[in-house]
Order: sequence, then structure tokens, then C-alpha cells
Amino acid sequence: AYADKKPSSKAVDIPKGSVERSGIIFSNLTRDLAERFNIHGKDSGVVITGFSNNRTSFFNLVVGDVISEVNQQEISSLWSLSAFP
Repeated sequence: AYADKKPSSKAVDIPKGSVERSGIIFSNLTRDLAERFNIHGKDSGVVITGFSNNRTSFFNLVVGDVISEVNQQEISSLWSLSAFP
């Protein structure tokens, strides 16, 4: 998985429509989330908005990371992320 690192200590409420996979909570990248995490130059993708079990990171991923590619396939939304098992 490819993640654009944008570390942030800002707490974020989990947006409605978010999904959890393997203990990571993903949300569609929105303008609001881009502002909260100081994400520039991205208008699509999914952003990590939390972790289950009160983790602060998981395999070097942190809240605010943008996932834009998995196995060389573009990830533009939660729907495209759902194509991966």
C-alpha cells in the first residue's frame, strides 16, 4: 500500500460512512478532512481517520495518511478500496 505521510495529532470524529478494515478506519477524502490534516495536492483517495482498539498507529500508518494506491491500482474512494480483499 502507498500512503502519503501527513502526520497530525489532531483528533477527528469518525465521519459517517467510514469503513473499518483490518483494524484501520478509512474515510473518503473530503475538503474538511484535507483541511484538518493539512493535505495538499490530493482531491481523491481515502484517509485514515482512526484505528480500532485505541491504537495510535498500525504498520507505520497514522491518522491522516492518505491511501491513493494499493498494489499499483488507484484508490479514489472507499468503493475502489473495497475491491481489495
